[in-house]
Amino acid sequence: MSNPLRRLKFLPWLPLFQVAALATGLTFVIEILLVEGTQVPSISQLLNILLQPPLGLFMVLAAAVGLGALATFILEHFFQKVVISTPVLWALILCVMVMLWARSLLQFPILFLAPDYTTLMGVLLGVFWQGQAYWRRY
Repeated sequence: MSNPLRRLKFLPWLPLFQVAALATGLTFVIEILLVEGTQVPSISQLLNILLQPPLGLFMVLAAAVGLGALATFILEHFFQKVVISTPVLWALILCVMVMLWARSLLQFPILFLAPDYTTLMGVLLGVFWQGQAYWRRY
């Protein structure tokens, strides 16, 4: 009987962590710009409206879907030597969540993307939505 975890050794972990770091870094810069934008009254009012309870959950989910899609886009266009398949997409989700968890440990301000269940679902949707051409590839 073969070991199902043996395939984990052969995934391209270093490029996936680089992609996750780049995507998380870009979203961190966008979050910092939004935090600094709250100094402008009109942007502050807009963010207050968007982050109220009915829309707040959708905004967090949309930001997480965007992060997952961005990570897949970076993987497709800048790491072309990586053969993208379904296990690689699952590993990319894991790498993105590890990067978000590491960012939360560094005590940076978190506006949208905290490492929680909602973010996990959004990243999952974003990665597999952007990478749906690679679902069947093994």
